[in-house]
Amino acid sequence: MTQPQVWLITGASRGLGFDIAKIALKTGHKVIACYRGEKPGNTYNWDELEALGGIWTQLDVSSDDTELKVKALVAEHGRIDVLVNNAGYAILGSIEDVP
Repeated sequence: MTQPQVWLITGASRGLGFDIAKIALKTGHKVIACYRGEKPGNTYNWDELEALGGIWTQLDVSSDDTELKVKALVAEHGRIDVLVNNAGYAILGSIEDVP
């Protein structure tokens, strides 16, 4: 196998991001899984990714300090080979009502 890649996955606390993180970990890669807010107690299955070797970090991609946090992650882990930009949010309403 080639050298494991370092993955940074935003929006990894649930749904598609969580599933991508699990698959990457199960195939031998290193995963830095990002969540936006405070890390909740037992709301999500956080332990599942940690048991596979995943690392959780708080990262809100809309925050002013995102660049500094990502640079710190690169310094800590040596590199980021794969970025999965899965973070997002939805605004519901008619086009006339959405700013």
